[in-house]
Amino acid sequence: MAKKNNEYRVGDIVSLLDPDSEEGYEYLEVLQVTGGQLLCLSLTTEEETVLDIDEIYERFDRIPVKESEVRRFLRQEIGISDLTGGQYPYERLICDPPVCFQVEDLLQALRVLRAEKKKDAESDLDSYLDVLSHLESRLFRLENGLGAKEEYPGLTIWEDLDDVCSELMLYGCDQDPDEPPEPVYKTLDRWIGRIESELSSHSVPLEERTFNEKQKVNFISRFEISETEMDMAGPVERQLYKRFVDELCEIENPVAMRAKAYGLYGGNAIYPCDWKEAEKLFLKLFERTDDPFIANTLGYLYYYGRCTDGTPDYGKAFYYYSAGAAGGVTESLYKQADLFRDGKGVPKNLRTCRKLLSGLYAETMKDFLDGDPYNKLADVAVRLASLCLSNDTGWVPGEAYRYALEADFSIRARRRILDFIGDESVERRVRDTLSLAEKACGFSDLDPDDTDAVGDRICQTLSRNGPISMEVRQLAHEVSIRLIADSRYPRGFDKLFVTVPEFGFCGYLTELTVYADEVSAIPETSMPVDNARWENGRLVLFYADLPILSLIGDIRLARPGSGQEKTFEFASVSMEGKAYRVLTRCSVEIREGDSVRISTEEGMKNGIVFRRFRMKKYELSRPDKDYPQILCRSEG
Repeated sequence: MAKKNNEYRVGDIVSLLDPDSEEGYEYLEVLQVTGGQLLCLSLTTEEETVLDIDEIYERFDRIPVKESEVRRFLRQEIGISDLTGGQYPYERLICDPPVCFQVEDLLQALRVLRAEKKKDAESDLDSYLDVLSHLESRLFRLENGLGAKEEYPGLTIWEDLDDVCSELMLYGCDQDPDEPPEPVYKTLDRWIGRIESELSSHSVPLEERTFNEKQKVNFISRFEISETEMDMAGPVERQLYKRFVDELCEIENPVAMRAKAYGLYGGNAIYPCDWKEAEKLFLKLFERTDDPFIANTLGYLYYYGRCTDGTPDYGKAFYYYSAGAAGGVTESLYKQADLFRDGKGVPKNLRTCRKLLSGLYAETMKDFLDGDPYNKLADVAVRLASLCLSNDTGWVPGEAYRYALEADFSIRARRRILDFIGDESVERRVRDTLSLAEKACGFSDLDPDDTDAVGDRICQTLSRNGPISMEVRQLAHEVSIRLIADSRYPRGFDKLFVTVPEFGFCGYLTELTVYADEVSAIPETSMPVDNARWENGRLVLFYADLPILSLIGDIRLARPGSGQEKTFEFASVSMEGKAYRVLTRCSVEIREGDSVRISTEEGMKNGIVFRRFRMKKYELSRPDKDYPQILCRSEG
């Protein structure tokens, strides 16, 4: 409610009715109270405005109502005019905290409306629904209703009733204008019948309950989307999952077929590995959906001969990889490159192989830097490293070592939080390629004072991480240039991802230092820089395509990673509400499989420990204090 003139204080929050905002209100903080006016700062637009205190009551403030009154309205024991007292617009009503809207409330309201159909049912229904659609979350919340906290999410009563609620909110909006509208009493009868049926079903034990197709799909889809859900599932949930998948596969439901096919593809906690049964399901799915990811999986089946006792069918593999590549699937593209490289299922063509991988490298590096846990940088970089080591491409061993270092860094990062089929063999291949690349070039052959090589490393760092800050200092006989991670700029990072094969280094740094004989000009303060290129024998640094300064003479790098060897205890956990495992700091004694409590920016969360390990400072993409932290073990 509005306050009297002398009751407002600096720091108070005033709410203004604002129909243009998502919440319906604009919130302002009182900065100054002067006579009958308030100087306020809008928390939405950050603009200052002056309010006349005498007008606040009529124009802005919300009207609180009691929970008991809201409950009576939801059950239609009173009307909207009784709720408001007949004198205020209902958009200003607020109940704090919002009422938990129970299924029985909805059922009672619909029964009352049904009984009134002979009088003025349509008007009553419109009034009721109008308030529901405007005030959901201000007066009440559907998601906190009966069944929302059942033991097995996905099988709550609301999984079916959300249809009723959607129809209720959109009543009359989607009726076909060419068809006569359904009589109100029939609509009410239909809704009442569905709710009564759900309530009756939920009165029996879970294992004896009947579920419709939508409920089953909703339940199994949780496991399809998130591997975390399967990690955290108990034996009853897994039993229900298998029951629903098998029942839906009998009617060829695509969601269930996909879930079972990927379960059989290598095996999981529910289904043992059966390549041939998986092939049958994938072929049916691809015929029905043209899904490029299904095509990619079929490509793997035929490439490795998983359905033919280990005998590959490269012709079929190339066909399905082509379908996956056309749909933009990264794995299909680099497997196509493999086939062109080896001349299997297609004529050998190293130029095409190299072009495919070079394009993919830029895409997967961006995914990696953006924090995509499913990125495929390791798979692409290890292939580029192998190409560099061959005598057919003209690339140099130093580049092979760079790609191999990046492949090694990214596969270790991926395996900490994911458990992809075949990732063990990817990691072995990366280690072998890294060893070959190191032997092929050797540290003695990679000169950290090679001006051209140093310039290339600076260009790579800027292209990945820019814009970043740059500071230049004049030393006794040379100039120091510090390239510093700076999150203030668009796409700015707290750390730079840097690869310097001349020092055998790949990882995250807060800064990279370069030395040169001299520069074109020494600025007085730091400046942003986002690009570099060679021009007339000089390395020129740019920002927004404008040259900032030129590095002249010999250029060399300071050894990166110095002081970055400190290690930290980390664990990856399956956490509530996350589709993949999350890296967390670990300060207590835990083991794999333990249930733990985790402190996050969103509050306390439950999780299950997947893997525990140590990480060096240069392996952390952000400061160690910014990671969620495991506080203790928990029960269950």
